[in-house]
Amino acid sequence: MAVNVWMFTGYSMLIYIAGLRQIPSEVYEAASLDGAGRFRAFWHVTWPLLASSTTVNVFLTAMGTLGEYALILVLTNGNFGTKTLGMYMFTSAFGSATGQLGYGSMLAVLQFGLTLIIGGSLLYFLRRREVSL
Repeated sequence: MAVNVWMFTGYSMLIYIAGLRQIPSEVYEAASLDGAGRFRAFWHVTWPLLASSTTVNVFLTAMGTLGEYALILVLTNGNFGTKTLGMYMFTSAFGSATGQLGYGSMLAVLQFGLTLIIGGSLLYFLRRREVSL
């Protein structure tokens, strides 16, 4: 998990920096005129206006994690009980001498369906959060 966080921290920061650059300075000026300090300005101005950046980051991170295969293969080679659906699919289809390609294909379709359901529901709830802020 630490390697995955380290690998995508820069990408996430770029998304947040792009979101921060979209916030007009007049909003902060209005907040300071209303008596908001740094913490209140962050909590009530910056954080709600970064909702779309948070949605993009959470969605991309979740979708990348659900399909993770290469990082686990490189780090552990599937040892130490590190089995994800992607690892199980690959080892089922190509890992054994018999090569159960049909079973691996079925697992790939299952992974696609799960990713579609989880991604769709995640996007639905995150978009509702954006609108409510």
